[in-house]
Amino acid sequence: MIIEKVKLPSNGLLGYPAEVTIRDLKGSELSAVYTSLSDASVDYVLESVIKEKDEAFDVSKLADQDKFFLLLKLRIMTLGPIIGQVINSPFSKKSQKVEVDLSKLDVIYLTQEALDKTIEVEDQNKKKFIISRRIPNKEIIEQILVVKEKHNISSYDDALLRLVSLLNPKINDKIRPVNEFVDFLANLPGQQLLNIYKFAELQFGISPVYEVECEDTKQTFLGVLAISADLFR
Repeated sequence: MIIEKVKLPSNGLLGYPAEVTIRDLKGSELSAVYTSLSDASVDYVLESVIKEKDEAFDVSKLADQDKFFLLLKLRIMTLGPIIGQVINSPFSKKSQKVEVDLSKLDVIYLTQEALDKTIEVEDQNKKKFIISRRIPNKEIIEQILVVKEKHNISSYDDALLRLVSLLNPKINDKIRPVNEFVDFLANLPGQQLLNIYKFAELQFGISPVYEVECEDTKQTFLGVLAISADLFR
């Protein structure tokens, strides 16, 4: 059995510890993610390997960025760091097989400065609003889905609901209910909404990007690690 204490990309800034202790996967856990990399299988695996060492840890609070980071750590601990990928070269227009060293992927850690950043936007009447960000977790997503059903929010607004999950509901020191927040965003000028989209995604976690050399031309280009059950095959 391999046991390791790892530092999470969220860096202790999201209401849970900065470090967790995990172990490599047992057969039943590997089988769960080998079959399907669903939310249920991922949560089952993380609960198994974390709660064995820390029963009080609430896996549901983990940001997706931390979950993905832990999945890759578990893959490395259980099956090793090297994984094969098939990728198309933009230079030769041919597919080629590459080996990716998961242990060498870059990790970006969340900072308080990034978490505290705000954006100022204007509505159609030139009124200014200050908006800040948050990291969505399972609880936040479930609350938004309940509101969507209760207020019969159109599926056309799903993108706005996802955006709401990334934003602090307090605007200009006033908390906005989800349905009102969706209306607020929907009625902003297009350029202002685009600015919010660009602002909303906090950049932290393990980067799935790696460098590849084209077999024919020897030029380098970037590949992106496919996030699927193939990680555990």
